[in-house]
Amino acid sequence: MRNFPLHPSCLRGVAWLMLVMVLSGCAGTGNLADGTAQLRRSEYNAAIESFTQALSHERMLDSARAQALMLRGEAYLEKGETDKALADLDASLEIAPQEMRAMTLRGRARMRRGDLDGAAADFSAVVESFNRRAMASTLARRNTGVPEEYARLAGRSHVGLGEIALYEERYQEALDHFDAAVGLAPYEPEVYLMRGGALRLMEQEEFATRDIEMFEELAGNATGGPESRLAPLKLKESIRLFEAGEYAASEQLAGEAVGINPNYSAAYRRRGLARLQQGEIKKAEDDFDEAIASDPEALEAWLYRSYTRMASGRYEDALTDINHVLTMRPDWLEARLYRGMVLSRAGRHAESSEDFEAVLADRPDDVTALEGRAFSRFSMEQYDKAMTDLQRLHELTPDSAKSYRIAGLIHMKREEYPQALDALNEAERLGDTSLQLYLAKGSVLRAMGEPERAEAVFDKALDASTADIAPNITSDAYDETVSDILQPPGATPPVLE
Repeated sequence: MRNFPLHPSCLRGVAWLMLVMVLSGCAGTGNLADGTAQLRRSEYNAAIESFTQALSHERMLDSARAQALMLRGEAYLEKGETDKALADLDASLEIAPQEMRAMTLRGRARMRRGDLDGAAADFSAVVESFNRRAMASTLARRNTGVPEEYARLAGRSHVGLGEIALYEERYQEALDHFDAAVGLAPYEPEVYLMRGGALRLMEQEEFATRDIEMFEELAGNATGGPESRLAPLKLKESIRLFEAGEYAASEQLAGEAVGINPNYSAAYRRRGLARLQQGEIKKAEDDFDEAIASDPEALEAWLYRSYTRMASGRYEDALTDINHVLTMRPDWLEARLYRGMVLSRAGRHAESSEDFEAVLADRPDDVTALEGRAFSRFSMEQYDKAMTDLQRLHELTPDSAKSYRIAGLIHMKREEYPQALDALNEAERLGDTSLQLYLAKGSVLRAMGEPERAEAVFDKALDASTADIAPNITSDAYDETVSDILQPPGATPPVLE
């Protein structure tokens, strides 16, 4: 019997007939169709209910079940219920492990939850699957190529990979992915939005502007540039403002990045640092808690939290954080430096000195470590050794008032009053107007037999006492506080990121 080729219109009719036959014999098909239409109209609650009813049919075909799970996962994802979305998408991919749309959706869900490695694995799998299909089509010399839907999914996956690269500040790699996405999905507005953001971060403003204009043209109703959508851009601007000393603005932008991605550990860290600079210790600690919860391996957040705990006098809690960091990275000198600071505040000067010495063995000119060891040696009455550290500090930071004040205290302990007065005067000249300085200076003048000058200086101490937030000193003028000496530059520890 001779086989005659069918006309394309006949083929479409046969395909429709076969679809009707399949649908009429598939349990839950009506609910699946309803849910699909509702999802398309963004009626997510109704769609979830329809897909749930479809999945309740025991005789549902595996292919239809995988589809229903995938679509319900998409509806959950659009609603922001990430855990439920992941559960459905995992179940769908167990049935149909090569489904590119389900992998793309799961990549989005994983990225939203902060699992960048898992998201990258899904997006990479989609891209690789598309590339294999495209290669097979080329080798077979087909004219049809790969279906447009697959190209669109591969494009979206390149966007996801590019966004991950943005989060990790690998800008050229991000740009390469966005370029690939433009080639695969040239009519997707988000592609131009993301590439424009990457170009802006790379300071290629002219090209960035073109992409943003293309985004607005394709989106039609766009209301802003990429800053309104990309958490990494918000964070980048927050860091710039922080470095410029605009801490309130930096805090706000980091908060906006957190609003976009509630699992963005780096944004919590940055907001915490900005809050520390503004004296908001409790809020800063809350941010570092969130940063650790989002990414327990972000050891910088553990150190920053130890600083807030130290600032609130919870030394054992601070040491718990730092010792955790040193368990993970025993050779990290910054953690040894922090531990030295905490131990010194807790009055454990012999131990703190060991940590400062470990830092100085590798970084002999570390100012914070030198200052810390000088105070530890002073507290242990090792005055000659302390003066050796202070002389080096005078060379490294000739404008450091604190080093001269500590030197004045040592001279005072030795009853070398003229030298003590010279050092304390130099500290005052360099800007030290603290309660501790004036009490020490007044005591020196009184010991030198100048009571009138001493009384005038003690009056300054009374004025300074109203300005000091937490003087925390004893009645002995020369009993210097650890907190005042060992604070790193500014109100926060050195930024490690």
